[in-house]
Amino acid sequence: MQAGVKNIRQYMEADDEIIASIRCTIQITAYKITKPGLLAATSKKLIFTGDSFTGFGFTEIYEYEKVRSFRLKKGLFNQFISMNYQGDAVKFQHLYSSKPEEFANHIASKIKRSAC
Repeated sequence: MQAGVKNIRQYMEADDEIIASIRCTIQITAYKITKPGLLAATSKKLIFTGDSFTGFGFTEIYEYEKVRSFRLKKGLFNQFISMNYQGDAVKFQHLYSSKPEEFANHIASKIKRSAC
């Protein structure tokens, strides 16, 4: 996971910090993208960086104030995060954490504060 955190840090400003992170798979419906990687909630934004075995990196950055909806949902077998970002449906599934609720709460509190 150290390499994932290193990739995340390159997209952060000096005064930004990682609050929480979780291994997961991103699914962006509009672009038909599914990719495993690391999702980090920073003090300023969400950053997803995909696992890269070929050297081709995949990174998505989500500013909290542009998130229209955000929910932790229960699927048939496990939980997933559903988010609407500027009209695009984004799903984070296969959450590799014993406490996905804590991670989702970190993000939800940041989204709520940025809306104020």
